[in-house]
Amino acid sequence: MTQLTVCKINDIIPETGVCALVNGKQVAIFLHQANTIICA
Repeated sequence: MTQLTVCKINDIIPETGVCALVNGKQVAIFLHQANTIICA
């Protein structure tokens, strides 16, 4: 598995998320409580 930076943590408002296109696939990145990041 490879780690790829798609945005900075400060770009995401807490308790919300963003979408990104990574290698032609759409992924969702959520910033949860206590700065925990969840990717889907």
